[in-house]
Parts: sequence; structure tokens; C-alpha cells
Amino acid sequence: MITVISPGRVQFDGSLTESEVAAIAVDRTVKCLQTSNPVSVETAQHLEGLFAQRPDVTFRLYGYGVRHDLSILKCLPSIERLSVDGRTRVQHSDCLALLPHLKRLTFDERDERDFGFLDNLPSELFSLSLSATTGRDVDLGHLTRYQHLRGLSIDGCKRHIGSLEELRELESLILRGVTPGDLGFVKPLKNLQMLYIDGGALRDFSALEGNTSVRNFTLGRVTGLDDLSFVGRMPGLEWFFAYWMRNVKSLPDFSGSPRLETLVFETMNGLVDFAGLSTAPVLRVFLDIAAPTGLDVAATMASVLAVPTLETCLIGFGSKKKNAMAQAAVEAQGLKWEYVAPTLRAGDWFA
Repeated sequence: MITVISPGRVQFDGSLTESEVAAIAVDRTVKCLQTSNPVSVETAQHLEGLFAQRPDVTFRLYGYGVRHDLSILKCLPSIERLSVDGRTRVQHSDCLALLPHLKRLTFDERDERDFGFLDNLPSELFSLSLSATTGRDVDLGHLTRYQHLRGLSIDGCKRHIGSLEELRELESLILRGVTPGDLGFVKPLKNLQMLYIDGGALRDFSALEGNTSVRNFTLGRVTGLDDLSFVGRMPGLEWFFAYWMRNVKSLPDFSGSPRLETLVFETMNGLVDFAGLSTAPVLRVFLDIAAPTGLDVAATMASVLAVPTLETCLIGFGSKKKNAMAQAAVEAQGLKWEYVAPTLRAGDWFA
């Protein structure tokens, strides 16, 4: 059975006929083919023709607790984009090394203990997403052989994290649940455009000061962090999103980030001082989704509307009445009251 889950994403139950595969191949809107059921060898043989014809399609194997036998990859040498995720379980992970054209790999398998395949993936790998397991921490030193990596996402992996400084072509880096001593390994990454840090308890962000390459920076759930002053010293920064950090009370001086155009905050329950907004030279968009309860509308809007370059604003004060007051104030200044999506997304790099 084939089901369209969302535009571009098709689900199947583990088995496909040759005619069903042919129909998917000619549908240029399909970008991801996924299943949460074990795939038969016969279906894998049919799918090889699809991936040979459509290398732009991601093959996704997922399902919490579902066991996928990756020996089927022997039948699928043409795959370029593969995602094994959703905390699924796998057998024969070594078969990942049998994909000579693999460009993008997501691997989230919490019981995996043997990451030997990391030494045998194609050297031209474009992006890699890895999660730590219940069995062991992944040695990130394995990754230095992939000198052409453009996107890297690591979740809970920190062993030899300093070796990431050797990946000089990286454009996107996602760190989840990781607490390195500092971010010194980011300094040599002169092509890095997107940085995403979620979780952990990192304290030293000084390595980001003076950074001219990072355009899009997301920072959230960093335990105990109360000072965002380093964000105001990133000359290349254009878009900054912060969330779930209750110890941050005020915004920094943004004059050291002269290209910063968009600021987005979500559930920053301690953030009440917005005076720093006026120091951002070219700020066009300010969003505060789920602002702290009790935030004074008049005082907040006075700080926000004092920004001469502002074009768009949206603040969630937690009540229809307060939201209406804020919206009226924004629109009275001829500004837009709407959400603005980021220009760079993780999906630009990952499978």
C-alpha cells in the first residue's frame, strides 16, 4: 500500500510491486520514500531502478523499535540519500559501506555498538547525521576522512569533538546534547554558514566572537546560560533564534553584528529587557513567540518600535487582548504583524 503523508513524502508498508515503483519514479514531486516495516529483498530489487533513475529521492527506514535488516542495501547500490532514524533498530550496519554513491546519511540507532562503517563510507560524503547510542559514544575522529562534508549533525557524540576543526568545507553544523569545553574547533571552519546548538551546558562561547561566516545561528536549551553578549559580536550573523533559556534576562549590545536582520525568541521565560534591540543597525524582523507571562505590553512595544529599520514584528503575550494591543501598535507604524521563516534550513544539507 502506498500513502502520501505530505507533499513530496510517500509511505509504503514494506512491499512494492514493480509497477508501483515505476509510478513513483515518474512522479517528480516525490522527494522521500519511507517505511516503518522491514523491506523484502524482492522490493529492494525493484527499488534499485527507482534510485538509479531518481538519485534525488531519500530512502527512509524508521520506526521506534522496528528492526530493519540493512543487508537489503546490497540490492540498492544507486542510493545517494539514506535515512535510518526514529530510534529504529538495525542489523548488518556494515552494509552501509556497500553504497558507493551515498552522499547524505542520517543514522539514529540507539542500540548500535559497532560504528566501523564510518571508516568505509564514500569519501565524497556530502552530509552526515549521527546520534549517540546506549552502547557507546561515537569517536568523531572517524569523520576526518570526509574532507568534503558540507553538513554534519551530531547528537550526544563528543569523543574527539575537537577533530571537527579539520572538516574545512563544513557549511552546516548541528550539535545536540553536547557539552564541549569550548567551541574552538569552530574557528577554522571558514565556510560554516549555519550553526545549531541544542541542549548541553556549554559556558564558553568566546570562540564565536569575531566570526564572519556564520549567517544563521540557533541556540536553545543550554542549561544555565544567562549571557548572550557573544551573539552581539558576530559580524557575519544575519539570523538568530534562541529558545527555552529562562536565565537570559536581557538582550546584549548588537552593534558588533552589523548584518543582523532577524531575531527570533521562543519561550524565553526570563527575557524582559529589550533595550538592546536599538543597537542592531539593520534589524528588520523581530519575533518573540510565547513571551514571558506578565510582560508589560506598553514598555515592550516602546523598545521594539524604537528600532528605525524594523519592518516585521510578532509577539505572543499569552492573551488575545494583549496580542491585539501589540498588533495595533505595530500596524499603526505601518509595519507587518506576521511570522517570517528562516532563509537557511537544515534540510538544505541533510537527507
